[in-house]
Amino acid sequence: MGIDGTARFILDLDTNGTNYPSNALTLIDNLPPELQVTEVTSGRWSSAFDHVQAFVEYSTNNGSSYTAFGAAVDYNSNITFTAPAANITNVRWRFQYDPDGIAPFTYV
Repeated sequence: MGIDGTARFILDLDTNGTNYPSNALTLIDNLPPELQVTEVTSGRWSSAFDHVQAFVEYSTNNGSSYTAFGAAVDYNSNITFTAPAANITNVRWRFQYDPDGIAPFTYV
């Protein structure tokens, strides 16, 4: 017996009281094969963390390789990406932070 319908899963990373945003922070969601991903949202984070960007990527082979949904997304963009494949097995966010906040941003 299967489940038919739609669900929304939200990853909540609370960085209050820490030294984040961390450069080179990576978050990975491993998805069960029973789920069919239709959209992924880049998300939002605290307004105290300017000069942050993230690469939002997906895998269809259990994390052996990743493909970017597009260019890096900027701070608080909350962009929704349409899933380009029906068999997404992992979603990965790779964050970068530019501590001086002066353009051109260096994210090192």
